[in-house]
Amino acid sequence: GDPVNTGFPLKPAAETNKGLFVTLFYLDPDNTENLYYANNNRLWRTISASTVLSTTTGVNGWNQMTGTSGAVTGNITSFATTRGTYNATHNLYIGTDGAKIFRLKDPRNTATTTVPDNITPAGITAGSTVIGISVAPQNDDTVMAVISNYGAASVFWTGNATAATPVWYNV
Repeated sequence: GDPVNTGFPLKPAAETNKGLFVTLFYLDPDNTENLYYANNNRLWRTISASTVLSTTTGVNGWNQMTGTSGAVTGNITSFATTRGTYNATHNLYIGTDGAKIFRLKDPRNTATTTVPDNITPAGITAGSTVIGISVAPQNDDTVMAVISNYGAASVFWTGNATAATPVWYNV
């Protein structure tokens, strides 16, 4: 058989844009039915990751988060979620190549039109890419973000990430 054609289409059926070279999926490590897919500035969500492949109609179990698409500056490049058993206080953190960080509250249950909060640190240099975000396993308020850009601040930390306006420190 042809090993190249033995896979399954995992991306949303309704997503017709070929998007970026690197396909960006994020599986919530503690709530593995919650799977996110990014294509350019578009975010998709499924809350049934274990069965998303078995659905062949509609958007095959995916919902486009249109509120995020309208708010995100640049392409989505990184994700992180609150750790632990899912509840309504969980957050999805989204980084972009437009030097922005967003927070989407209750990403599993929120309406697809919900606009995420822009919680970008003041010190991120324009033109930078947020290449990594990490949330402390025991405290959703503790978040680190890694920024890629020459000669610019590269790591930011906050101890109040769930505040309306988090205070970020260049570390």
